[in-house]
Amino acid sequence: GLTESAEKILTFEVEPGMADGHVISLENEGDEFIGQLPGHVNFRVSTLPHPTFTRKGDDLFMDLHISLPESLVEFRKSFVHVDGHKVKISRKEVTKPFQVIRIIGEGMPLASNPSRKGDLHVKVIVDFPRKLTQEQKDTVLQIFGSGSSKKRSGKGKKSKKSRDDL
Repeated sequence: GLTESAEKILTFEVEPGMADGHVISLENEGDEFIGQLPGHVNFRVSTLPHPTFTRKGDDLFMDLHISLPESLVEFRKSFVHVDGHKVKISRKEVTKPFQVIRIIGEGMPLASNPSRKGDLHVKVIVDFPRKLTQEQKDTVLQIFGSGSSKKRSGKGKKSKKSRDDL
């Protein structure tokens, strides 16, 4: 025949941080036909889901579980980043459930400038105990009070203040 089949190994580099859907084009590496230039071979990057991180643009998002005592006092945690390095996170103040802590520069490398990175957004999930003993309940009430203070008197009553009084 006029054409012959041959296998060829094509190599290319997928850069760290390359976005899902990015197309890598290898020019003139496709099939050749008589009287035509060889075609291009295109590869579309398809990222697999990660068990810990979600990507949006150059930023990464993750959930971090802490205990109720850690949320009220302080916590120190570390985890392995998607690229394998260890990231440490800590707070020495009250952390609210679903609070998001932004760690600048711990996201994915920017395609336009791989030495710069997006941010990592850590959503804190506070794990509450399933139940408390009576002693634990009494201790919580002793520390924080019952929650119904006299400051809330008049609860449920309509205020007679006008907008000018506010």
